Amino acid sequence: MARGRRGIIGLALGVAVASALAIMPGMVRPPAASAAPEVTRRAKVDLLVSFEKRFGGSPELLILGSSRAMRADPAQLRSALHLRTFNAAVSSGTVPDAYAFLRLAQRRYPERAPAVLWFLDVESMRLTGHHPYLLSVKRLAAGLPPSARRRPVSLPKGLAAGAARGVAVVRPRWHRDGLLVSWWHDRQRAQGRTTAAGVRYHQRQLAEIYRGGWSGMSGSTKWYATQIVRRANEMGVAPVVVLTPYHPQLRSFIARRGWQKAHRDVRRFLADLGARFELKVVDLTGGAAVDGRTQSWYDGVHPRAGQMRRIVAAVLRRAGDDLMAAAATLPPATPLADPFRSPDDAAATPGSDPRERSEAAPPWPRLLPALPPASLSGGRSSTGAPAAARGRERLASIRIAGPTALPSTWPLVPALDLL
Repeated sequence: MARGRRGIIGLALGVAVASALAIMPGMVRPPAASAAPEVTRRAKVDLLVSFEKRFGGSPELLILGSSRAMRADPAQLRSALHLRTFNAAVSSGTVPDAYAFLRLAQRRYPERAPAVLWFLDVESMRLTGHHPYLLSVKRLAAGLPPSARRRPVSLPKGLAAGAARGVAVVRPRWHRDGLLVSWWHDRQRAQGRTTAAGVRYHQRQLAEIYRGGWSGMSGSTKWYATQIVRRANEMGVAPVVVLTPYHPQLRSFIARRGWQKAHRDVRRFLADLGARFELKVVDLTGGAAVDGRTQSWYDGVHPRAGQMRRIVAAVLRRAGDDLMAAAATLPPATPLADPFRSPDDAAATPGSDPRERSEAAPPWPRLLPALPPASLSGGRSSTGAPAAARGRERLASIRIAGPTALPSTWPLVPALDLL
């Protein structure tokens, strides 16, 4: 009897300790087995759906990706390309996440699909299934094939829990164009966490991925990547796909552990896509085109704001003309026939939204002269120059901006509470 009582007491103490550890600030908690609400996707969906009301028009450029791209500043792209830009990158973002956000943007703004700047992580191409956080957001899950909505997710430990950790430490603060202003990276930095400690953390995480050798890309992820490019092309857009860079020390570490094969596989896949569709690939994994300052990173994969500006500037140097050409030649879009269309898409059908489409000037200052009407609607100008060529000429005359200060009058969007 005494032994049984001691066993019950020990079990109760174990449960109490585990519960206490689960809520300690900074502790990593694994995601729930079932789909649980997640703050970054819900916030980005709300901001994307309300973008037209806030900025006087639909987004003309959409940033897709994971947390590695959440600090890509739409203001920097606006000042260089003069395109209304929204950052739809999310924490632990996968290829199905990017597909779901593109679908949402095309459904919400069917009259003009945005150009696409997709920051793709090499490691994400190995993942199967769907992140439970993606499935938890109804408007995003509605864009997935019905047969795929309840498949289990397969993510490395730590990567899957990244969003849960961020929510446990501090809620993110967003700008209304989707830019991440501050989150748990900044809290940890303020508490004394060094870049070197962050790099060591990602060395352990990526060592798990490559320890057994690169197993190849997931068939479902390749399907979603193909659909992103195909759907963009059908809407008149050639996506720009950026392979995201690493901290130099992490890049050197994984290069000796099988990353080279993974990189070759992803590049070969994108080359095959390029033979079938229109897209532009910008490979920044080597780091040669990006400043290699080691302290300009939070950890092994997340750049700080200044480093992200240098990354975006490198993208603009290599593919800015492609982004401008896509926006300049894009005709008014016709909604695609969609076998996965959900009932809540009716509000996005042309003519079903009673709100008047505002043509008012956007709230940010016009840093560049307005494009002539012909360049916005595609076709040829009175001089006969193709719109794409005019886009390249225009980009050549623009000096790529450095740090872009956000207008102080733009309030930050308050973080959303979890359900």
